[in-house]
Amino acid sequence: MGVNVVEYFVLHEADGDATLAEMIASWTGNGTAEQRTDAVPLLRQAVLRLASRGLVEVTPGHSPADLADTLAEPGSWASPSPLTLSVTEAGVPYL
Repeated sequence: MGVNVVEYFVLHEADGDATLAEMIASWTGNGTAEQRTDAVPLLRQAVLRLASRGLVEVTPGHSPADLADTLAEPGSWASPSPLTLSVTEAGVPYL
């Protein structure tokens, strides 16, 4: 099973660790607040899919059920973001 374009982007951003706020800024090219807000659902879905497959890890640690709720909170995507994303060993082959 491969990854889609958004998941690929998330994996590359997470290589070397990235906060969710940094990922949004990169995805939108440091876009406006509206562009960043619009990007959250797309990136949230990709992070959840990758985490459920064990390809990325969100720290501090969250169970899959907790992660969905946590990523739904606007503060988790704000700068400074309390959450960091990293690629796991299982995610490395997709880089």
